Amino acid sequence: MTIIQPSQTIQIPSHLAKISVPETIASSANVCGGYPTLVPLPPAVAFTASVFDEIPTKIFVTTEIIRETGFPFAKSNIPKGEPRKSLWGYLKPLNSSRVGGVAKREVRTYGEKSFQESGVSQWSYLDLFPPISTQPPSLRFPVMHGHAQDAMHVAKGRSSTIHTNKFYTNFFIGDRHQPIFPMPYNLAWVNGTRGLLGLAVDTIDLTKRKFGPKNGPGGAAEYYSNAFNPSIILGSTELRKGVSDIRVFDPAGQSARVRIYADHNRYNRSIQDRVRARKIIDIPICNAFEDIRQLSSDNKLITKYLLRLVGNASTWLVYAHHRSIEEAESAPFRLRIVGTSRLEGRHRFTGLLQVAHLSTDNRGHAGREALLDYTTGNYCAGVEIRAHITGPNADRGEYQMRFKRGGQRRSPLLMYALPHHVKTFQNSTMANIHRVFKLPSPAKGMMYGVIADSWRLKVESLPVEIGWLPLGGRGCASFPPEALRQIYAVARVEVAQNLTMQTHANPSIYFSGKAYAKYAFLCYSTLHVLKDPSLTQFCLSKLKKDFTLFAENRQQNRMVYDTTWGGVASVQAFGGADPTGDTDFGNYLYNDHHFHYSYHIQAAALLVQLDKDLGNSDVWFRKNGEWVNNLLRDAQYANPSREDPYFPVFRNFDWYHGHSWARGLVSCGDSKDEESSSEDFNSLYAQKLWGIAINDRSMIARANLMLGILKVSLNEYMLMSKGNKNHPKEFVGNLVTGILAESKADHKTYFGVHKEYVQGIHMIPVTAMSPYIRSADFCELEYKTYFSKGLHYGRSGADRLWAGIIEANRAIFDARGSWEFFNRPDFDDAMIDGGASRTWFMVLSAGMGGLSVNETCHLR
Repeated sequence: MTIIQPSQTIQIPSHLAKISVPETIASSANVCGGYPTLVPLPPAVAFTASVFDEIPTKIFVTTEIIRETGFPFAKSNIPKGEPRKSLWGYLKPLNSSRVGGVAKREVRTYGEKSFQESGVSQWSYLDLFPPISTQPPSLRFPVMHGHAQDAMHVAKGRSSTIHTNKFYTNFFIGDRHQPIFPMPYNLAWVNGTRGLLGLAVDTIDLTKRKFGPKNGPGGAAEYYSNAFNPSIILGSTELRKGVSDIRVFDPAGQSARVRIYADHNRYNRSIQDRVRARKIIDIPICNAFEDIRQLSSDNKLITKYLLRLVGNASTWLVYAHHRSIEEAESAPFRLRIVGTSRLEGRHRFTGLLQVAHLSTDNRGHAGREALLDYTTGNYCAGVEIRAHITGPNADRGEYQMRFKRGGQRRSPLLMYALPHHVKTFQNSTMANIHRVFKLPSPAKGMMYGVIADSWRLKVESLPVEIGWLPLGGRGCASFPPEALRQIYAVARVEVAQNLTMQTHANPSIYFSGKAYAKYAFLCYSTLHVLKDPSLTQFCLSKLKKDFTLFAENRQQNRMVYDTTWGGVASVQAFGGADPTGDTDFGNYLYNDHHFHYSYHIQAAALLVQLDKDLGNSDVWFRKNGEWVNNLLRDAQYANPSREDPYFPVFRNFDWYHGHSWARGLVSCGDSKDEESSSEDFNSLYAQKLWGIAINDRSMIARANLMLGILKVSLNEYMLMSKGNKNHPKEFVGNLVTGILAESKADHKTYFGVHKEYVQGIHMIPVTAMSPYIRSADFCELEYKTYFSKGLHYGRSGADRLWAGIIEANRAIFDARGSWEFFNRPDFDDAMIDGGASRTWFMVLSAGMGGLSVNETCHLR
């Protein structure tokens, strides 16, 4: 269908696909070439729209994470001059200290009341999102321009950097025709497919979901995916195949703005260059009409249509918002059918056009329609994230999503929530859920509508007590004398290993980082478990000497600061590299940075902490601390502030989805994905350990809060216990998703399909943080399902290589069985992954098992 209109602005909020039209040019519902402005909001808010009369050529994705300074408690209430209290190597509230493993209360008074008396934790005043640094990147990273993946289809605009791992990147990399998923809507730029041009809009149709072969446990499907079959394409007759194009502007933390151009050669032309242009707004419907009719409206500024499609029984509502009564009377919004599947506007229209999916069953749904009538005219124009720590022990938190509202009316916004949101909503937000709004997400279960301008979400049981070593059943690890003797015998051998051969000869930032972290945990164990400072000094000096190659950036594949995308990446991005290449897992394309860099950060944290514990000088930290912080600033989790102009804010972490996305500048029909839940939470664990080592309270608290969010989201979406409702029952038997994309779940890895690979990639690395995320019940079910018959080692090279990881993970539910595996006299070292040591796995199994005496509380 076609609507004749001067230009228009298109926006599609989580509940509405919106189009608004400035009067100078016609625009489209194709998000047409004309000069419409489309605004799909972040995944959190799906799409939105607003009127941008001055820039009719924008198509917007407008949302951003803004630095927060803490929540209801004003930071300025803290007395000036109060010193910042450092920690004892782990997160604890400022009003307590630990002596011999026993908490001792310490009341500190400010004015009339102490914090203890007022019931307010000092952590509530902590700014969780201060910049790590605002200085230019370290000079160790050469500055390079002209990345292999050009940025010609994206402009920084108001943003200082360009995001690489967000939901909208399909719109500026590759052919830009792959869909994006501002849930619960799907959106794609169509330029000539089957003669269609414009912005395609759809929702998930569960009847068209496809499943792979039933080769998993109990006949579980190997994968499931969703077809993208757009119901409506918003377009303009000015759009021309191969000529019209899109460009992304202002790519913020969870948002961007997208402009559609009728002619890509006029990227820099303004509306003044096109004031005489006349566009025809087309709305092609991909199925014929069963019914189209204008509905009554009590508001003279609003014209409302109902569209019912043949075949899929899909029903949509169209709302046209005029700017004034005069315009509504002189040029009313009227649609007419052209052919069997196209609508055309009878008059020029200037205003806001909103499109909302109503139903799929051809029934009236009066309650849903009434709420759409109530919320129409508004849209989400952005998102702010706020967060703070609560509880006297700093073991609880809260974060808030505040939606910026645009539009002509003042009713609250209708947004859609994922299952983990609903599970953690505070009561005040829970009361605003309207379950008449129920739409499926592509791969995360059912979404429900929430009518509110902000959401408050609680985060319970933060991992404040988890530090460097595993916790036993009573809080501290216990190691019997006999176990210590056996661990010591193994450690003395492993300390002597050739670390240089594992790192200097390996150009991979990923595998070298795993080797350094492995050796650093080994060194830490020699001091805090085995109590041998001499052995620790030997181990530490060896680690420092070898680590220098990477810390000074002298390794084979040097890292550089990339000005195109604003990040630290492999030099392979410069020099004719294939922009679709997979060198080092695509590091230079910003794949997996939070995986890769976390191992180096972890090793550095252990090294710095050991220097402190041994009374060594801080020369290594003063020389290399900036290098570590640069890795943190680049990676997904640790640059929390827009005050840092050199790196994106939270490159990989998605506050709406509650976890990270690993895929970077690689276009894909499934959009963003991640294959390792465990390396996701390990990246935050590494941040916490670095915060402990350098006494950065904000970094520790932020890591704890985000780990608390991950605990919920990963167990909802990637670790599938029995009864999981967020994935199809045909798939849940796999227990882990394998690769979880925005629109697909595929039980495999990018490097193979062996069950050891697929399950194991969600285990590595096994650390003290693993039991916090991976419950004992889940781990036991997984082990019994896949590995209880011993098929995970001894049959092939792949099986044997992953045996150590699988048995270390076993310690979470069966520490004694895990210990017996690693303490076997005929143990084969080939079963230890290059990112772990047998010593460390013995420490984990012995410590988690609390095997009796010699309690060693490692939290000091």
